[in-house]
Amino acid sequence: IASWSQVFEQDGIKYQYDSETQSVVVVSVFGKGAIIVPRTVVYNEQELPVSGMMSECFMNNKDVTSVCLYENIKEIPMYAFSGCALERIDLSEGLETIRKHAFENTGNLKEVKFPQSLRVIEESAFRHSGLSSLVLPDNIQTIGGEAFASTAIAEVSFHCADGTLQDNVFNFCEQLRCITIEEGTTTIRPNFAGCKSLESLYIPASVSQLDYFALYGTRKEGNYLTSVQVDQENKKYDSRGDCNAIVETETSTLIFACPTTVLPKDIKSIKSYAFSSEMQAEIPTIPNTVEYISDLAFNCLNEIPSLVFEDGEKELTLAYHFNARHDDNGFADINSLYLGRNTTWLGNGKEWDENSMTVGKLLIGTDVSRLTCQVNINTDGFSVYALREDPLPLDIEFKNGDQIFIR
Repeated sequence: IASWSQVFEQDGIKYQYDSETQSVVVVSVFGKGAIIVPRTVVYNEQELPVSGMMSECFMNNKDVTSVCLYENIKEIPMYAFSGCALERIDLSEGLETIRKHAFENTGNLKEVKFPQSLRVIEESAFRHSGLSSLVLPDNIQTIGGEAFASTAIAEVSFHCADGTLQDNVFNFCEQLRCITIEEGTTTIRPNFAGCKSLESLYIPASVSQLDYFALYGTRKEGNYLTSVQVDQENKKYDSRGDCNAIVETETSTLIFACPTTVLPKDIKSIKSYAFSSEMQAEIPTIPNTVEYISDLAFNCLNEIPSLVFEDGEKELTLAYHFNARHDDNGFADINSLYLGRNTTWLGNGKEWDENSMTVGKLLIGTDVSRLTCQVNINTDGFSVYALREDPLPLDIEFKNGDQIFIR
């Protein structure tokens, strides 16, 4: 055995010799049907361990239907099985890492049993595969973004106490109806966009970090949750009064609301993407305890029929495009907007056309004396303007409660 460049073939598998480790790695596969990657191979009268695989070694292979890997394989490299006709793979204990895109576009692969030794599943590892069920190892440390996106998984249970579940891991799994987040998991990131069959979610007591539940992405789609509940023992979040929502306890900030949410009367702010369920048909009346609405808070409707901010004494601050839905139709229109309190509507410091908001009817409560705008509100027949760099309060007169006159 002369050098690293030595390549040889046995039983439909091409190997390459590594003189430093005195082992061989799989280069490519020419066999058909069921393939067994052996623990060792004999070459030049020496028994050599098979220590690994090269990237793309099974890529786009339409003849291999099953593969058996033994415990000496610690890592499945990038694109190793991408696009192949694989129906089954046996992963032995000892496997620690599955790299990016390793099983992407494997539509025939319905089920994989993961060994407990597995620690890392990288980005898009099983995206667009045929997986229909999923049981993750107890000690998984990292699951990369879109690792199982756009698969046929219907049910999944995971525990990620000391590790990381990245963004969009389960996005667009349209058959996914049940996710069990086990006690001990501390962080939940946005992973449910486009999961049309997922209706409910339970947040265990151990969760201490929740990011918004839906990101607009290439398909710009929200989630389909209609029910959400936080465990009563959770110290960071609550569903106060069984309101069918998630509230950050200390700040009284609404994190997530469902179509059937009854907004608590003591919430103080509404976070970005709080209303992101595709099942949301309207926005409930916003209590007069709310003082601030974040950007993209109502990222659920292309058109908001009616939006009402209750009468009250507390100042209301609206972020730039608080009602925006980022999709191909642009920002959501508000057919009817009622402001029951003195309101400051923040701009984003850009040009007027980027700050423009379309409102069909703007109604102002009888006790409102000031409306400060850093946006251009387009209404039926007129617009309300304020200086972008140095906005001044607008004096407003009322007539019959349904029209405003600017002077």
